[in-house]
Amino acid sequence: MPQLTQWFLDRGISEDILLIISFIPILVTMTSISRYIFGIKTFGIYSPMVLAFSFYFMGARQAFIFTFIVILGAWLIRDLIRRMQFHYISRIAIIYCGVSIFMLISITLSTFISSKDPFFNFGQLSIIPAIMIISITDRFVSNFIKKGPDAAVRLTLETLIIAILGWALMRFEPTRYFVLNNLWLIPVMIFVNYLTGNYTGMRWTEFIRFNQVIKNASDSSND
Repeated sequence: MPQLTQWFLDRGISEDILLIISFIPILVTMTSISRYIFGIKTFGIYSPMVLAFSFYFMGARQAFIFTFIVILGAWLIRDLIRRMQFHYISRIAIIYCGVSIFMLISITLSTFISSKDPFFNFGQLSIIPAIMIISITDRFVSNFIKKGPDAAVRLTLETLIIAILGWALMRFEPTRYFVLNNLWLIPVMIFVNYLTGNYTGMRWTEFIRFNQVIKNASDSSND
């Protein structure tokens, strides 16, 4: 094990803490690259990061279902109060309250499922990952209000894609081992984001979208 990593461990810093600190720059850099190079949009930079960590510490199956329930609850509560006039923060606060009730009902219903599979044990969820997932509620609702349901659903799916990719990197033993033993990657991510922040070319999704236009223009120029 490299001396730097071993030094941190000898100081009493756990591997989980090192893992979190090491992967934060990697996850946010993934989000940055996916946005400006690949054209994959998300609910900002916070949501895919906390979802990836939630999937890792809660377990992918439970975390995914929990995320679905939270988003469904937010959508239903928002739909119920959409014609009512409130200040924005008060509206979001009401939706959070409604989501809490919706989650309590869902968790209670899960206790009636007779199964030894821990997947159905929603009554003993990891507290911090659950809070992190619930915290994306206002991101979903604000995008739903500002951009409409189609855009909100698309952003949700793209956020989940980045989050699942981040979870997979943390779960993959060789990747986790490499990151923990190469902490120099943390400052390197600053340079990667500097390069990404100065990228002015077309995004990959734009190449796909405008492929036919580019092809036609190329054919015309050849003629």
